Amino acid sequence: MDNYFDEKDYKLLDADVFTFQVLQRIMSGNCKLKLTDHKNYILCYSTPPFPVWIWTDDDIDEDTNEQIWNAMKQYHLVNTDMRFNVKYEFCRVFGF
Repeated sequence: MDNYFDEKDYKLLDADVFTFQVLQRIMSGNCKLKLTDHKNYILCYSTPPFPVWIWTDDDIDEDTNEQIWNAMKQYHLVNTDMRFNVKYEFCRVFGF
């Protein structure tokens, strides 16, 4: 897991350009938290009062979901008043 974004991450969003167009702009700015594996997910948080953005590949496995969940716990994003922008499938897995 890395704490920077590169061209691979921007390329991941090409398939979801309309849904995650805002995330592309946020990633280019000053983010408080940047996490990615450059393949299956991007987690980005700028500042309050804005939401945490989590982009996930459509075919992520259980291990990757667990990795994201553990990162969310590590960075104190769980059990807070944080808001999230995620895909519907991710909501179903974690009950958002």
